[in-house]
Amino acid sequence: MTASLDEFRTRARPAPRADRLNDLRGMAQEAPRMAALTGSAEWDFYLRYIEANIKATERMIEQRRDQAASLVLVDEAKAKQAAVLVAAMSARAEALRELILIPKWIIENGTEAAKAIAEMEASVA
Repeated sequence: MTASLDEFRTRARPAPRADRLNDLRGMAQEAPRMAALTGSAEWDFYLRYIEANIKATERMIEQRRDQAASLVLVDEAKAKQAAVLVAAMSARAEALRELILIPKWIIENGTEAAKAIAEMEASVA
């Protein structure tokens, strides 16, 4: 079922600023949780950015799932294509969730490395 040119032109589309505003709201909501994780302003910004990307990806996943479900009986090829995109976006969301752990891992291992270096320097001196 294709849309006519007039239907396409009159179709409601979200403004690009609205998407960015939603991303920023997501970042703002996650700020307290992220601050508790690292306590560093730079890392907190990084984590808010990643979290906003996760939420945007999850919204895209839901849209593509709905699209795939609605196309199953109408157009099998497009339904499969949407399902493949869901799988790819799910992998992206999982990778982004792993990125959230990087600051904590760097901070923890950096502290352990500093202790190890101090012990080695103490034993050499």
